[in-house]
Amino acid sequence: MLSQVLGPERQGQVRGLGFELPPTRLGIISQTTGRVAELEEQLAAIIRKMEKMSNLISKFIRNQASLSCIYHNN
Repeated sequence: MLSQVLGPERQGQVRGLGFELPPTRLGIISQTTGRVAELEEQLAAIIRKMEKMSNLISKFIRNQASLSCIYHNN
């Protein structure tokens, strides 16, 4: 039925994925999509690590402030 509506297939194109998309381009798009997903995972991991580091730095600063008050009060 699809061939009746769209006409005969043309060599070197992929139906249903945009105007004149060659199969070689489709492979590039799928590789890029996979790479983007991989980079998004890496970014999420980096953000989690940065949040942990930020919390540790905040705790360190609070501890230093506490020690400073104790030192100056004695």
